[in-house]
Amino acid sequence: MGNLDRHLKKMTQKQILINYLQESGKWIEGFKLRGFPTKWGFVGSQGDRRLRELAHEGKIDHKIENGFSFYRAKPKTFKTYHILDANGNREQTIKMLK
Repeated sequence: MGNLDRHLKKMTQKQILINYLQESGKWIEGFKLRGFPTKWGFVGSQGDRRLRELAHEGKIDHKIENGFSFYRAKPKTFKTYHILDANGNREQTIKMLK
């Protein structure tokens, strides 16, 4: 399988939902996340079930408000690195995903 073929491989429902939640960056009601198209593929009628599974696996956040389930992607955490010059002075600061 070539590089291009690997990128064109069909995504799973869970991968599609994680990408959608990461792009939105906010809490979304579970009932809204089934039976709709995304730029990564179609989320089927079992989208809310896949969300519960992802939350149970610890891959996304879940909360319940007023009897409704809400989901979001886990916030990304960064580690800060300081690049020093030859004299030990800070030359540059970069942040990278943990």
